[in-house]
Amino acid sequence: MKRHPQSHRTNLRPNHSHSHTHGHRHNHRHPLDLPSLTRFGVVVVFLFSLAPYMPWQHMAIDLPSHFVMQYIIGCLALTGLAAAVAARPWVFLMLVVSLGLNLWQVAPYAYRTLPELAADSTAAPSEGRLKLLHANTLYLNHDTKPFEELIAAENPDIVIVQELNTDFAAMLAGLKNAYPYQSLHPLDNMPRGLGVISRRPLHDKQLFYLDKISIPAQSFAVMMDGKRVDILSMHPATPVKDMASRDREFSAAAKWVARQNNKRTMIVGDMNATAFCPALKKLAQDAHLSFARKDTGFNASYTTTLPAFTRIPIDHVMTSDSLKTLDFRTTHDINSDHLPIVAVVEVE
Repeated sequence: MKRHPQSHRTNLRPNHSHSHTHGHRHNHRHPLDLPSLTRFGVVVVFLFSLAPYMPWQHMAIDLPSHFVMQYIIGCLALTGLAAAVAARPWVFLMLVVSLGLNLWQVAPYAYRTLPELAADSTAAPSEGRLKLLHANTLYLNHDTKPFEELIAAENPDIVIVQELNTDFAAMLAGLKNAYPYQSLHPLDNMPRGLGVISRRPLHDKQLFYLDKISIPAQSFAVMMDGKRVDILSMHPATPVKDMASRDREFSAAAKWVARQNNKRTMIVGDMNATAFCPALKKLAQDAHLSFARKDTGFNASYTTTLPAFTRIPIDHVMTSDSLKTLDFRTTHDINSDHLPIVAVVEVE
């Protein structure tokens, strides 16, 4: 009988080493698989959710502090992913903590608890009540008609405008019969134009620089039921461009409020910060002011170029305790990157 060569017998044996190696490669987890990405997302959202609670003023804290509503949405989405990949318990614990941190921040602004005011723009004005319309009209925007129509529809007592250019200033000047008291300071080449028009006399009108910062602010006073109300219109720098300048302007604004020695003061403007931002919280605390948007809903105003769920509320009316907020809301788009806001306040 002819014998097979030895090499043939060797080749017929199963190659356990090869099978083991192949199986090991098959079970190896890629560092960017879904469970790993889910864990990474949970950690990032948790860290960002801490930002509104941090007392330090730093870019790494300031920028994440504005997006609490988006973190809530993120927590809900990540909870679904974590369940799908059977994540470990600590992942769910971090999600619960993150959700709680953000809900605590947004709770005062999440729902409207104030009663709705009658939507009658032709009602006789009350001396003790003031309806204010504020808009960042975008200095690159030259279509004034939507804003003019909004003023006619809302019929406010005072209109405060930021990023005012010459086209919008001319439109507002044309409303002098209805708004005889005006102070307009347009600029076409930068977003620093300011203006105010009013049915009521404007006292002590002033265009000035807070704390020698090269960004103008505007102040004036009106009378409400025989009581003087001092109002500051300000539009500080964005935190991305110059956070230090913005925060210095916040500090100067608090000092401005203190100098008025008046229980009835307001700050109005595109503050380039949300009510969750530590720096703006400090201004409110130092100046003893409250956000008029409280108990009126989220009212996100920026930016209109993105879907509604991505917007953040950076346009504010801040009032002292002697002024009671009756209404606060955003309005429709006027071809700016900001939605205008309407506030109704009353002297207590």
